[in-house]
Amino acid sequence: MRQSRRHVLKGTGAMFLGLAARVASAEPEDQGDRNALVPRKSICRWPAGQSPQISDVPLTPAEISQHTEFVRVAIALSASAEKHCNHPFGAVLVLPQAGGTGRIVLRAENRVFTDNDPTQHAEYRLVSDASKSQHLTAEQLRQCTLYTSAEPCAMCCGAMFWAGIRTVVYAAPHDTFGSATFRVPSREVFKYAQSANDVTVIGPILAEESIPIVKTYFEKKVGEESNRCRIALHI
Repeated sequence: MRQSRRHVLKGTGAMFLGLAARVASAEPEDQGDRNALVPRKSICRWPAGQSPQISDVPLTPAEISQHTEFVRVAIALSASAEKHCNHPFGAVLVLPQAGGTGRIVLRAENRVFTDNDPTQHAEYRLVSDASKSQHLTAEQLRQCTLYTSAEPCAMCCGAMFWAGIRTVVYAAPHDTFGSATFRVPSREVFKYAQSANDVTVIGPILAEESIPIVKTYFEKKVGEESNRCRIALHI
């Protein structure tokens, strides 16, 4: 049976060789943080009777290339969200297809200001729209991959989990932008999700393209943009 929006709310190597140079403005200070920019796939699980687990595997250039098209769409949506007077985040939902990489079935931008609702993150809106869609079955939703311009927050991770989405791919890591008051890695959230199906977290992918957008916004433009958007939105 399809889960309602209320239920979702309730549960609420070549490509990165020059990475450090391309994100000089966002370069972490220590080796551990630099390692966090290396693309990897993590399997998050909590087996019955055992402790929560995260298994990390580095991605090959070929594996990275499978995701770049959709990550770039999400990054483009993040730039669009900023133009629309919202925080610069975007997300897309991709349904796999036989013999292909998949197709985008839904897109969403952050709308926290235009909707005057702090929960309207791009990923959260995408999950909500997908859950209500007449064009996606529950089984199709479970097969989908959510691509996002930045690592999702705990709220959005919860929405994905309760909607049945078990794969997420992100661009900018959670600790490279925004406020330092609620930085919870998505892998840490998902490893505590008990389910018959593991959750796969992939990223960062194309961090060098996404980090400058969010980092510049939150460090230099947020006040200016807030004033401009208050005028534009009459708030």
